[in-house]
Amino acid sequence: LSAVFDAPAALKHWLTEDDAMKAFFQVHTSQKWYQRQDQERTAFLQSKAYFTLKQAVEEEGLDLRPSDPGDVYHVEMVSRDAKERLNAWSGNPPTALVCIKSKEQLRWYVPITAAGAAEADLAEQNRCHQFRYMFSGTVQKIRHLQAMGYRTAAVWMSEWRTLETQEKRREYLRAALGAPGRQSAAFSP
Repeated sequence: LSAVFDAPAALKHWLTEDDAMKAFFQVHTSQKWYQRQDQERTAFLQSKAYFTLKQAVEEEGLDLRPSDPGDVYHVEMVSRDAKERLNAWSGNPPTALVCIKSKEQLRWYVPITAAGAAEADLAEQNRCHQFRYMFSGTVQKIRHLQAMGYRTAAVWMSEWRTLETQEKRREYLRAALGAPGRQSAAFSP
């Protein structure tokens, strides 16, 4: 807080060092965080993407369900017995299926050294065709889930929405959950 708050020294000290003020900021920022996670969860559970994802999960016979309300992060789908497996530190980590929203995906990047190239050349130099890149809070969310012991899998919503049949969605889901496919820079540190 002190790095972004400019005030007279006495006021700054009171806001950043007083135990009651620290507790106030901690409680209110935590409330906002959990409120935002619950809003994301509610919006997702009412979306078409949830229904198509749920249908593909059920048809594949996967033991995944939506995350519980009040969890630290809204995770679109998790293993049904995730909490038990995390507490047991088993060799079989639970799965966390995370949907990457289009606004959290970088889809066009051409290095500055390509300036002045023809339009056709720029399209060929787009580095996002070879790898998928995510940014925003999603990267942090996935890293935290991995640190907690989850095996994470990503569903890129920009790709999911283009799948027209349930069979294609099931194939995509199988690939996301296990089979190595197109490389992803999403999980590299």
